[in-house]
Amino acid sequence: MLTLQTVILRHTRASDTHYDWLFEHPRPPGGAVGRLVTFRMGLCFTGGWAPSVQLVRRLPDHRRAYLTYQGPVSGGRGRVLRVGRGFAYVRLWSQSRIVMEMELEKHAWAIEVKHVTASSWRVLSCVMPAFRSVIDAS
Repeated sequence: MLTLQTVILRHTRASDTHYDWLFEHPRPPGGAVGRLVTFRMGLCFTGGWAPSVQLVRRLPDHRRAYLTYQGPVSGGRGRVLRVGRGFAYVRLWSQSRIVMEMELEKHAWAIEVKHVTASSWRVLSCVMPAFRSVIDAS
């Protein structure tokens, strides 16, 4: 199973606040090692037990520095604050679908990311209470 670093940043700008979900790219296009797959989300993953579905927007891949960076974004594009950091365990990776388990500091989720239209993806997430035992058993 492929293990990737992941981070969720709260991005506050003058016009809005949203979340950027970033994780390492397992197969960077053109060999662009060090880039992060990035999605803009309206809501952050929560610890609630009910499954959650939201449409998200794929952004251009970001620099690896965002795995640890917090602070102002260049060009007056607001500030980012890390709200979660951990690992994603990839079960399936294709051009139109990603299936993974993600573990952050306090919670873990089963996640499916599916390409819907040219600019949007659907994220289905569900908290996994026995996450460690699932990963350890594989």
